[in-house]
Amino acid sequence: MLLTRWVLAGAAGISVVGLLLVSGARWIGAQWRDSHEIAFVSYENIYPDIYITDTANGVTLQLTDHEGYDSAPVWSPDGRWLAFISDREGDFSAYVMDAAGGDPRRVTPADRDFAAPRWSRDGQRLLVFALDEAPGVMYAVHPDGSDWQQVTQAFGEPITGIVMDVGVEPGQIHSTISPDGRWTLFLTYRDQGWGLYITDTDRANARLLSLVGRYSEPPVWSPDGDRVAYISFTAGRPDLYSIGVNPDGSGGAVQRLTDTRAIDSAPSWRP
Repeated sequence: MLLTRWVLAGAAGISVVGLLLVSGARWIGAQWRDSHEIAFVSYENIYPDIYITDTANGVTLQLTDHEGYDSAPVWSPDGRWLAFISDREGDFSAYVMDAAGGDPRRVTPADRDFAAPRWSRDGQRLLVFALDEAPGVMYAVHPDGSDWQQVTQAFGEPITGIVMDVGVEPGQIHSTISPDGRWTLFLTYRDQGWGLYITDTDRANARLLSLVGRYSEPPVWSPDGDRVAYISFTAGRPDLYSIGVNPDGSGGAVQRLTDTRAIDSAPSWRP
């Protein structure tokens, strides 16, 4: 079933119906804790916003609605928070918001630019890369914006006395490993087309899971390792899909999760 998007009403001219839709959407968001949800970025005009979709019931909820560039959503390990990057206050800052919606709070300093938010494994810290310093300089902060500190020097060298388990594998920027560590997924161009490939040995022995039309971005595993979310251009525009992965590494059913004129990107599966 194709998805229906709920567009939250803006601050001006919110009707009674609009208020009911907003409150109802947030109530549904609060009930989704045990469902199969994917956060992603989508836009039709200039300003991207963040959405979440429940793959089990086909409902999509818009979480941000702002004239800013909202991007790179990432869930906290407990699924309670979503962090993302936005220039809504001028600079590219990191924000944290409740996964059911609400007002985001900025957690990085003003007048600086940051990118690629990610969480420590224990969910106690959000980590971001500084764009105004040498490559690899990373900072950490609590979700409430407290205890801001630098954790790596240039080129990712850790700072003495600070150990941060980020759960990031160097060299795996364009591929992703299954939760059980058995399978590696990656995008590559073979046989005159871009495709999503899987292997448990090396790239030469990888097999095709799904064609994607064009290079997009790395796929993401569901927490149980049974499905993969990815962006595909096979229908002429970048839409969000998921595909099942069988125990033997073969592909299962393909599910098209979005079918609109919007450009979709940056899927992130809820833990």
